[in-house]
Amino acid sequence: MESGNILYEMLVYLGGQMGVGGYIQQGAALLEGAMLLIALLTCFFGYKLFRVWSAVAAFLLTAIGLTALMQSVADQGTIVTAFAIVGLVMAFLAFQWPKASAFLVCGVIGYGLAGALTPLWWVRLLAGAVLACATIPLSGWLIVGATAFWGAFTLSAGGLAYLGYPAGAALQWVLALALTGLGAFVQYKTNRLALAGQADARALWARWNRKKKPQG
Repeated sequence: MESGNILYEMLVYLGGQMGVGGYIQQGAALLEGAMLLIALLTCFFGYKLFRVWSAVAAFLLTAIGLTALMQSVADQGTIVTAFAIVGLVMAFLAFQWPKASAFLVCGVIGYGLAGALTPLWWVRLLAGAVLACATIPLSGWLIVGATAFWGAFTLSAGGLAYLGYPAGAALQWVLALALTGLGAFVQYKTNRLALAGQADARALWARWNRKKKPQG
């Protein structure tokens, strides 16, 4: 089965736009290893990291969009400058707004996972939109489920092959489901207060910072 690794897909696509696809292919093994590490972190710590991943996704999507718009009217240096500035602004905004972070992360995950089932862009876009909109009432739990499943799916589909142990689709699905359950359990145990509605991630972070400050 396909890995559904949308982050890798975006990097390769942007590299192709910028004319550096050959360099990405040369470092494919290293990049794939890095993607598997990210998948592992996402599977078990997705709720803690989703705002970081949303900032990365916002930057890459901005870079892809601006490159597509400006390719015919600007040189590469101007394009890189433009998407670096605008991309960093969009990444900052996504990171600072947790609801937008959840919406973006789950939308991107939905788009990526649908790519493992079909190459049709509109089906992938619809899947991403449905998952993104579902974060409006269910952001916390959906982040846990989506990140655990995406990380597990990417690890099971690409991890064994990367290590030189290719496996059939059935075994990959078994591993994906087992890792999803384990990842979701770890995320729940480490984020119980936030998921129970007693505090959101930002409030917990603020409380932790207050504890660190010296009294008096």
